[in-house]
Amino acid sequence: MMRLATLILWLAASAAHAAGAPIVRIEAPDTSSMLPGQPITVNVKVLVPNFFMSPLQFPALDIPGAIVSMPQQERGVHFSEQIDGQAYAGIQRSLTILPLQTGTFALPAAQITFSYAAVPGRATPGAVTLPQTTFKVALPPGIPEPDGSIPLIPLAMTQSLDGDPAHMKVGGALTRSVQTMAHNVPAMVIPPPSFEAPAGLRMYGHDPVLSDTPQGGQRTDSVTYVFEQAGDFTLPAVTLDWYDTSSGKVETARAPEVKVQVASAASAAPGIPPPAAAVGTPPWYRNTANMLWIACGLAAIVLALALRWLARRYIPSVRSWRAERRHVYDSSEPAYFANCIAACRSGDEIALYQALERWAQRAGVLPLASWAQAFGGPALLTQIQAIEKKLFKPHDESEQNPLVLPRLEKPLKNARKAWLDAGDKPTAHAEAVPPLNPFGSVPGSRHTRKPFAFAIWREPHQGNARPTYPGKP
Repeated sequence: MMRLATLILWLAASAAHAAGAPIVRIEAPDTSSMLPGQPITVNVKVLVPNFFMSPLQFPALDIPGAIVSMPQQERGVHFSEQIDGQAYAGIQRSLTILPLQTGTFALPAAQITFSYAAVPGRATPGAVTLPQTTFKVALPPGIPEPDGSIPLIPLAMTQSLDGDPAHMKVGGALTRSVQTMAHNVPAMVIPPPSFEAPAGLRMYGHDPVLSDTPQGGQRTDSVTYVFEQAGDFTLPAVTLDWYDTSSGKVETARAPEVKVQVASAASAAPGIPPPAAAVGTPPWYRNTANMLWIACGLAAIVLALALRWLARRYIPSVRSWRAERRHVYDSSEPAYFANCIAACRSGDEIALYQALERWAQRAGVLPLASWAQAFGGPALLTQIQAIEKKLFKPHDESEQNPLVLPRLEKPLKNARKAWLDAGDKPTAHAEAVPPLNPFGSVPGSRHTRKPFAFAIWREPHQGNARPTYPGKP
């Protein structure tokens, strides 16, 4: 046995060595004509022998004087290549670098981690390091360098008012919101504008609101003016300077000034005095109706306190009992089988296969194929084999018949009923069933075999490259 185990390990290591090592490539545009504030898109391609078994994991990238981002909604693009007669699978991810100043920027030597099938059916951890890549960003010839405090991104401003500035009164409030937009840059790099308040009013600032769109970023700054005296007021214009890298001039984004007319507040009308007490009215404590209301109020308070005491004493026990009952049901075989039926109705082959594996482990009927043949007959076994073939074997363009998973619901229920009627006993003829796992796991008895949970990770692919199907998570 020791010699056999040693031989297997040696063969696995030889296969991994023969498969080759992962490869990383960088595709970057020509940055000789790039200006500050213009985004640079860099494509990172990672190639491995056979296929990937996990997505690419990028660390946080930091470049001084620039912002590096990777869109979270963007998923890797799959492709394939032949390198020295060996089939390689690849994933491409895009980075966006936004230089905020002139100079030379270097992509950090960050490490990208992943797992791939160096040996079929076994996840091998892998890592590649980004190669040294530099970008040079400069202004056009003849354009002087700007002051470091002026942003090098085009800015535009608009404003809105919450209130009518022509009909304000003393004590009234007017909210002024200024929106600053920048094209092709995130909102976090937009500098904050400054607001001023003339004498005779108070100004209260609000937290800025940042939002990003595919067209660029927007920053919204708001202040509220409270007018303390009557008169005509002018709210100063709000401005932000920015440097035009194409012309070498300092431009200004501007929100115009606001004219406000404040009138005196109307004098308050005299209040209506309360009615005089009628002569001969008895004191409140001698009024039977008042005493009845007081008694009802005291009774309600006592009842509320009693209910609160009962709730604090008994509700935790009831919740604990319900949670325990729920846990017992969630861990039961019927609950696991209900998940299989729900996966059938959803039409998701991956979810169905994972639910069946978990139920088979919980019910102790592994291997699943032997159980299906013993209690569901050849029809159920054929459908499970079809699901495994679609999920774990290479994609075949000639196979165009889609699986209709809801049809499995009734055969599965009938097989489970037959199994329950037969009692808790090992599945018959388990060793006679050929292995269904394409990665080489040997089917065994329900008492010894561990479940092999498959998680399939899908991403869009290019051309005729097929999706990768990772093995053990």
